[in-house]
Amino acid sequence: MNKHSGFLREIIFCCLIGFHLIPSVCIAKSTLTDFGLPLFGFVELRLEKEKSPEFNMQLLKKFLSENNDRMFHHLHAINALIGLMKLSEEGKSKELKRFATEFFANQVKISSDSRQTLLDEIYFSGLLLADDKGPDEGKNKSFEELLLKAEDALPGIPEYDLVKGILFPLLRDRPMGYFAPMRPFEDLRRAAVSAPPSSHFHFVLGQAFRALGSQESNLYHAIVAYEKSSSLNPANERLQNTLLGLYMGFHESYQSEGKKEPFWLEETVYKKILVLSPNNPCA
Repeated sequence: MNKHSGFLREIIFCCLIGFHLIPSVCIAKSTLTDFGLPLFGFVELRLEKEKSPEFNMQLLKKFLSENNDRMFHHLHAINALIGLMKLSEEGKSKELKRFATEFFANQVKISSDSRQTLLDEIYFSGLLLADDKGPDEGKNKSFEELLLKAEDALPGIPEYDLVKGILFPLLRDRPMGYFAPMRPFEDLRRAAVSAPPSSHFHFVLGQAFRALGSQESNLYHAIVAYEKSSSLNPANERLQNTLLGLYMGFHESYQSEGKKEPFWLEETVYKKILVLSPNNPCA
């Protein structure tokens, strides 16, 4: 290990203690994207496993209605619904699936915001398909038709590219490799080019790049997106500390695997520590 890397490790260890981050420095990978609502001052949807499917669908509809113009609230709510379906006993799960499928399909027909409702249907249908490991080519083709519809309805929309970039890695394990040719990395790069000046959008973009895997190119683009999110919302201490925790997790992953850490990652970690803790005695 060179002198620079050893010095950085000392700084990071001191900072872990100072920020009380040691227990959580290793960031676990989750199947479903964390859209980070609490980081931006929003309340998450809480569905209740003990309640009936009808009750939980009403909670879902109310949450979507109250956040009609907030895409990440919608995607988060769909995550919560899919999670509840997985946790519920078979009868409740099937009923929830039926209610939700009908709801999202009908919303596309009746809603005035066709862009959001189409994104909702794509995300919900994509997550369902990713969780279904049966070799049903008809389901693959139905979802492909939904995507083709979106290509015409949502041209050049960064939110659509982002949703594709989140879904396609999950669909790669479908039998027969139907969605294997998809290129989520390129979808996310297009989303980055046309992204709105939104800290929340760039945070989720970083999450999506990170979910593509541990390759250096994915990590680099994730950090670029995270840093853009940081620069658009510098006063958000919760966001800044979360990003520091993520960066430290990346650093520790390289160390634990005995891999040489990219210089740009070392610099990013060090700069984030200096910004958040300029008087840190280790820095």
